[in-house]
Amino acid sequence: SVPIQDRNNKVTGYQCAYNTFVQIDNGGTGWKVGDTFSRVLQFDSGDVTFLFTVEEIEVTNQSTIIGEPIQVETPRENPKADELLDELEEEIVALGFDCERIGNSLYISRDEPFSVTTPNSILLRVLSSTNIGSEEEPNYVPQANDISEVPLQTKHNLVFQIRNSFSDADDYYVQFKGDNDIDGTGTYKEVAKPGIDNLLLPDSMPHGILSLAETTQDDEGDILRTFLVTSFKCAPRVAGDDLTVPRPSFAPEQGATFGRPINQLAFYRNRFVMMTDENVICSTAGDFFNFFAKTAQAITPSDPIDLQVSNNYPAVLYGAQATTAGLVLFSENAQFMLSTENDVLSPQTARTTILSTYNYNRNSNPISLGTTVGFVSGIGRYTRFYEMANVTRDQEPEVVEQSKVVERLIPGGYQFVGISKDNQLVAFGQPESNEVWIFRYFNTGEKRAQSAWSRWLLPGELVNHALINDSYFSVVEKEGGVYLLRGDVRALQSTLMLEDEEGEDYRTFLDYATFYNAVKLPSEKNTTFDINNFPIFNDLNLVALDVSDGSILVPKISEGSMTLRGDFPDGVILGYTFPMTIDLPKFYVKKEGNGQVDSWDTANVIIQRVKLNFGRIGYYETTLKRLGRPDYTQIYESKPMDKYDANELGYLPDYEQTTPVYQRNTDFVMSIHAEHPSPTVLYSATWEGQYQENYVKRL
Repeated sequence: SVPIQDRNNKVTGYQCAYNTFVQIDNGGTGWKVGDTFSRVLQFDSGDVTFLFTVEEIEVTNQSTIIGEPIQVETPRENPKADELLDELEEEIVALGFDCERIGNSLYISRDEPFSVTTPNSILLRVLSSTNIGSEEEPNYVPQANDISEVPLQTKHNLVFQIRNSFSDADDYYVQFKGDNDIDGTGTYKEVAKPGIDNLLLPDSMPHGILSLAETTQDDEGDILRTFLVTSFKCAPRVAGDDLTVPRPSFAPEQGATFGRPINQLAFYRNRFVMMTDENVICSTAGDFFNFFAKTAQAITPSDPIDLQVSNNYPAVLYGAQATTAGLVLFSENAQFMLSTENDVLSPQTARTTILSTYNYNRNSNPISLGTTVGFVSGIGRYTRFYEMANVTRDQEPEVVEQSKVVERLIPGGYQFVGISKDNQLVAFGQPESNEVWIFRYFNTGEKRAQSAWSRWLLPGELVNHALINDSYFSVVEKEGGVYLLRGDVRALQSTLMLEDEEGEDYRTFLDYATFYNAVKLPSEKNTTFDINNFPIFNDLNLVALDVSDGSILVPKISEGSMTLRGDFPDGVILGYTFPMTIDLPKFYVKKEGNGQVDSWDTANVIIQRVKLNFGRIGYYETTLKRLGRPDYTQIYESKPMDKYDANELGYLPDYEQTTPVYQRNTDFVMSIHAEHPSPTVLYSATWEGQYQENYVKRL
């Protein structure tokens, strides 16, 4: 209060100010922001009118007692449960609730929120329900603190959330399955959280190519197989939610359309493996299209595995190769391993470790060379081929660059890598190029005895290639057409062969080689063949090979047919010849010692003659390029004309050729050339000459 004074400073009264606090016990309903109302309150000094303005609205749940508490008295003896439950059901329905008796339980429901209390807690098994949906689309699920609290008899397909504790990490969901699919007695089955995405769309998952059992036969008697390209149906999530049974790393988040791209696929330890970003994801053991755990209550050894690799540089995974020690993973800057120190690969025992930090071409594929792993580099002007040996979990592997001897010959960008472990051959190719580089190796036990590089020129631009069993398959494009070619590294049952008078088989070497039977014309001098499906190219040398004696014929092509002069009852082989060239290396004296071979390149060596040892052979030529002298070319026919009978195959099973040289070993180059359908198989080259060390001592 403040005193009031007159001019003479005499107190004549007091002026008071009061703060009034008003509490409204019932806020009412239907208010809007800005609404006003007044109320008159009585005080000792008189009535006071208050003006109220609604500034903010808050919606809260309000508890309302409907009717009187339900009381049912039972006698001291054991009551009849049916009579008691029927009486409870009638009382609850009378209050405006929906109540259904199911066995020894009551299922109570109402459109508005409500709560149920009882002084005897054993009568109330499910304490509450929670909204696991959204505010726009609510989805209420009954809750229980423990699985023992769920009713033994309830509604069929009713889902319960088992909370276990205050943490969401141990929650799981069970669904009641009534006997014969009706309400009453039944069993509980663990299910996934209702309302969330539990299925991976097949259209966005990897597709497969299936070989169907149905086959057809064409006019020429060839068996045609039918293949089906289709998507696989992945197993849905059957338990838990995104926290307890998370979706795989490549899957989209809840409500999203796209996830992370899958970079590569592999198989390891009876699991289907996918690589996305820096994660490696393994399917359920034995179930290749299941990427969800079976239960949210425990981790089992067969559950999926989802691990992430890490390095100082980006470690996005693009390739994988299985070894006995583990699954080697490849990123552009490093190599990792997915392995386990246990007998069983499981989510608890799986781990990823870094192996090495070599560059890897992300567009290529790593290969297994039997006991080692090979891969190509993706940087630099030239392509590098690395071989990784001694791959273990406990130590770094040994990585050797096998392309060192031809490092300036193989251009960069070679990304198609094919492997035939049986033939110990690796093929490297790149798109839109007709060059294929071949790495051939020979192992004796754990030792690399020999290795060599060669180059193949394909009759068209490479689209892709692969080595399957003993055959090299290439898909080439030429003059607007796409062709599948097969070259047999070793002779197969279907390989086109010629046979001599002693029953010895000889292979033919032609591009696009095709066998044709004759269609005889009225003219006795000519034979016509139907070659409608054979590709005709003007820039290649087309020849026909008589199957009976291997003689070469010049065909006359016109409108899908070929005419040859003469009679060919055994048929002919039509194809394009291609050149074969072998440049022999320089010859040096070699000495073995201390487990290694040294070439004495400082010695004075005069080569007098070179002996070439051939296997199956037909027609070829050798060229000797000597310093200061003209080139010397020799043409060899295994069986010269007039030296064998008519209609006899002019090939030999083996042959030794001697070429005179009389030149210093550093002053000549010798090459073997052939452009003939007959074989030219070189086994070895030896030399004879004079050797003098010139008293040069190595330090």
